[in-house]
Amino acid sequence: METKNEFITRVDNVSVQKGNTAVLDDISFQLQKGDHLAITGPSGSGKTTLGLALAGKIFYKGKIEFADAIQQNIVWVEQQHHFKNRFNTTDLYYQQRFNSYDSEETQTVLESLQGNSGDVEMVLRRMRIEYLRNKPLIQLSNGENKKMQIAAALLLQPSVLIMDQPFIGLDTETRKYLQDLLDELVQQGIGIILITTPDEIPACVTKVMVLEKGKLISVDSRDKFLENFSNQKKAIKPSSINREKLEELSSSAFEDFRFAIRMNNINVQYGERKYYRALIGK
Repeated sequence: METKNEFITRVDNVSVQKGNTAVLDDISFQLQKGDHLAITGPSGSGKTTLGLALAGKIFYKGKIEFADAIQQNIVWVEQQHHFKNRFNTTDLYYQQRFNSYDSEETQTVLESLQGNSGDVEMVLRRMRIEYLRNKPLIQLSNGENKKMQIAAALLLQPSVLIMDQPFIGLDTETRKYLQDLLDELVQQGIGIILITTPDEIPACVTKVMVLEKGKLISVDSRDKFLENFSNQKKAIKPSSINREKLEELSSSAFEDFRFAIRMNNINVQYGERKYYRALIGK
């Protein structure tokens, strides 16, 4: 199916300072009609900062220009969701998902999504999360939480969807589902910009940008980037093992012992849901 995407982006000399540190330094590039971008690079390279700048979430110097038709419909999906309770505060910690009282005070998926315009029930069906309708946000798994975030984004009817590390923490099945969903969104004319790792670049991406220490290193086609990335991995030789040092460490002064850790008949359960059951070290 031919895409009807009108996505055109021009970025000229964009820089971001945090204190005396240049997080982004003079970034310029252009995306043509039909382009979808993956931004990658080592930790601290400025990937998320560039995504925030493209989404209009932070102050920057330089110029970012989107086509007029999409300027007002750019939606940012952050890596982690900030949970809110019924008092609309966000001072929650992750372990509260196991606390019955705190879970009762947290918004449900339906309550959270109803804060947006659009057909909530349709989006729930599309994301295959109807079964989560009445579940507190804080009890969602990583995969469920990511689907809920995307559902909220789709209710905003985005022209461009910018996602920060969408595949982190997802199991194999959910990763495959997300890749298929991105392909579907592209076919519907939604522009995609992903901040991701080199080995998590979906087929819908047409261009890959590499950042390092806030500087633009390259912008290549997906095929060219993956070819170069594969060659780089093959060229890396495993470091040699210092067997003498290894033997020295293995013959340490620790007394002999049979178990470092021993667990027997472990059960973890919250309500009716069993999270873990194991028989270890018998």
